[in-house]
Amino acid sequence: MSIDKEKYMKTMDALTDALGRSDGQTVEDIKNELRDDGIDVGSALERLKKAQLSISMAAKRSALDAARDKRVELVQKGREFIGKFSDWSKDQIMARIKELSGPKVRLAYRNLDAMETEEIISILEDLEMAHYRQNLEEGSNGE
Repeated sequence: MSIDKEKYMKTMDALTDALGRSDGQTVEDIKNELRDDGIDVGSALERLKKAQLSISMAAKRSALDAARDKRVELVQKGREFIGKFSDWSKDQIMARIKELSGPKVRLAYRNLDAMETEEIISILEDLEMAHYRQNLEEGSNGE
């Protein structure tokens, strides 16, 4: 969208002036003042709506881009966890799970000792990812 900056500034000045002195005026009074200032109210409103839509879409794209970047980073970091613990003993895995987990997680997995090593490795990988994600959201580097 190409913008005639001079025309845009004139419109914005007229709008802010009209809105600044609009106490006690009707919408029609304000539109008439803007027309008296040489502003085509219909096209000005249409341009403002298009600008608002463009800004809104850009903000949404930016949020989606940030979410995508975060997801990619989590996936890449997650790959570091997958298979990382296959050489660990069951005792080492259990110690790390206890280190990462609070009482709620320990209650959820009360029977860890009865599980196969592969199952507790999977739990540890999930906890590592959750721990990393929490650190990332808190603004630390996740290490």
